[in-house]
Amino acid sequence: MRKAMLSLVVLITVFFGINAFAGEATKQLGSIYEIYAKLQKQATEFTKEDEQILADNKRDIEAWSMLKSSWNKFVIQRKQLDADIASHQSDLNGVVEEIAQHNTSKPNPRDEAAVNSYNNEADRLNSRKQQILSREPELTNRYNNAKQLENSYQDTYKKMSEYTLQLGLKKKALNARIGEWIVQMQNLKKTYLNTCKGLLNNPATRDEAVKLKCGNVQFDNADPFLPPLNDEDIRPPSRITPNNN
Repeated sequence: MRKAMLSLVVLITVFFGINAFAGEATKQLGSIYEIYAKLQKQATEFTKEDEQILADNKRDIEAWSMLKSSWNKFVIQRKQLDADIASHQSDLNGVVEEIAQHNTSKPNPRDEAAVNSYNNEADRLNSRKQQILSREPELTNRYNNAKQLENSYQDTYKKMSEYTLQLGLKKKALNARIGEWIVQMQNLKKTYLNTCKGLLNNPATRDEAVKLKCGNVQFDNADPFLPPLNDEDIRPPSRITPNNN
């Protein structure tokens, strides 16, 4: 689409690359130049829009890359948290089971040594349990923070997906407008060629400027000796790309 648009702009620009026609012929071609001027202005606007879309798309790609990198780090941290929680629960289950077994093996109350040993073991198990339970606040805090961060990632992913979709739709809409622009430019070219042919074939046409500028139209609708374009002549949308969707 970009090449087709550029070639049309160059061709029509050369056809209309004069300041004005003289005489009655100028009036007949005047409306064509007005339409061409509008289309040329649109081409410049298309270029600006496309440049903005390209810039937005670049920033969007960079944002996705940053989000992916951050998410991968979060996944590693979350796996470690899950492992720490599982280890904590295993330790807690183990000491609770030991306490249950300990409580079922009560000593003879008349055996002072056995009672002391039993109580010492009870103290050790209770101390071990409290030590394990003391880790719960820190694990709970890590879990809550991770859950909040995960929700934040999901919300960001949703918003970025919507933004990326809107960029695609904007690009698609721009390409559709460019397609319509090309059709208008093609039709304008046909109108110009037919108008010039009509003027050249009309014996009443005596305007030498018209004959000079339209003279080669009668030879395969093209001029093999078209003059080169200057930068000031036109600035075609150089980065408009087709939408393959």
